[in-house]
Amino acid sequence: MVHTLTADFTKIHPGGVSIQGTFSVPVDGHSVTVLFGPSGCGKTTVLRSLAGLEVPQEGIIRFCDETWLDAARGIAQPPQRRNTGFLFQDYALFPHLTVSANIAYSLRKTNRSRRQEIIAEMAARFELDGLLDRHPHQISGGQKQRVALARALAMHPRLLLLDEPLSALDQPTRLRLRRELRNLLKAAEVPAILVTHDRHEAAVLGDDILVMHDGRMIQHGSVNEVFSKPASLDVADILAVETILPGEVIAMGEGIATVRVNGVPLQALAVDLSPGTTEVFVCVRAEDVSISLSDGPGASPRNRLAAVVTDHHREGPLVSVRLDCGFPLTALLTPHGCEELGIETGIHVTAVIKAPKIHLISR
Repeated sequence: MVHTLTADFTKIHPGGVSIQGTFSVPVDGHSVTVLFGPSGCGKTTVLRSLAGLEVPQEGIIRFCDETWLDAARGIAQPPQRRNTGFLFQDYALFPHLTVSANIAYSLRKTNRSRRQEIIAEMAARFELDGLLDRHPHQISGGQKQRVALARALAMHPRLLLLDEPLSALDQPTRLRLRRELRNLLKAAEVPAILVTHDRHEAAVLGDDILVMHDGRMIQHGSVNEVFSKPASLDVADILAVETILPGEVIAMGEGIATVRVNGVPLQALAVDLSPGTTEVFVCVRAEDVSISLSDGPGASPRNRLAAVVTDHHREGPLVSVRLDCGFPLTALLTPHGCEELGIETGIHVTAVIKAPKIHLISR
């Protein structure tokens, strides 16, 4: 039997703004579900409602066979009855307490000897052994994150909730700690729901993703599925798909659609299109565009487009290359790849896109 967390609730804020949480996710073993969307879309409200820190006026929340919320029946379990661990955005460590005392804070009702065992266990797991007597101002941002995570897990929660766990860190530290946090969450063997508005964090940290927009859940699926096949233009925009252009389906056969974009024909998989669809949005992620200096053989991949480089600039560890293929197109290359190709504004190249990497959304 698969155990699930099921939610279908509405939280109404002063002024009439409503946030809806409608989803069902498995809570067996380890999994990370990302609540993803722009700032202000309601992600943190959903997370706090799951924790019991906010009480929705309508709906239900059920964890396995327990009812945490049933507004119609007047049921609203307090946070301590739900046994969830909560990692706040700024970690919320007590500045006057040592690392050891911060970890022990959730264990106040545990006897002394067991409390010391758990602190030792958490210190070993999160590599905090040499820091237990220090105060929060004496440790780094990454160490604070591990202390906060250790405190949240010390009580052995059934569900871990994380609100923008990397946002309090500077950018280089965030990049370094993404993979570390993923490994820590996997090692914890506790199902987790994590809030972020950073698509790179969502891709690295999540197994499943719930996309939110204007207080509503608009797509739910695996990270790979949602990032490669956004269900609507809103989702594509929120995921920051670099190329989104209107197109017209001019032919379809054997699961392949030929789509004209500004007069240029492209071939894409048609499995997600309804029969008779003619007007579409063409979505291409920059990492799915490769660049060569010659047109090469035309058989495979299906789309080989003569292009001119119109701009290029660094985006973190990669280089964003803007192309004119008869329509604007963006590619992502490594700096080494740019050097090998001699990428400069004005040079002629060939842009290559595999048909399965072009996603079509009906207009």
